[in-house]
Amino acid sequence: MKIGSKSDYGLRALIDLAEHFDSRRVIKAKDIAERQAIPKDYLALIMIDLRKAGLIVSTRGVGGGYRLAHKPDEITMGQALRSLDGEVKLIDCITDLGFTQCNLSLRCRMRGVWMEANNAVMAILDRTTIADLCDPARSTAEYAKRDQTTTQPNDMPHGLKFNI
Repeated sequence: MKIGSKSDYGLRALIDLAEHFDSRRVIKAKDIAERQAIPKDYLALIMIDLRKAGLIVSTRGVGGGYRLAHKPDEITMGQALRSLDGEVKLIDCITDLGFTQCNLSLRCRMRGVWMEANNAVMAILDRTTIADLCDPARSTAEYAKRDQTTTQPNDMPHGLKFNI
């Protein structure tokens, strides 16, 4: 799995908007682009996708710009990634279409592991909010707490141990 520049830039833009969320003012795309080192024209296209997904709202005109459509703790990395690049997948065969296109699909011994790994990655992305990304101390403490209450190495089937 590789997260492309579109998703990387989109997440940076969401973080930037989240850092200005409490002010309730709209933020100009050129300001986001400068602060986050994102090509301005590319950011404009990314913002269209984020707006269509309902993650941001835009205001036109001289005083126009963007702001988050929801509180930063109500938007997840998973939502953002899906809105920009579609479903996140470690390998094509975990989708129904990929499964039917593989000539080894009926006897593949790895597909179950890939599906489980993909589900684990998506669970992390779906529980990590933009607010978590804005506050590294919060996310570090939250993950430490989750590590104590979630799957332990001994809970994994024999021979399958993931440290994600």
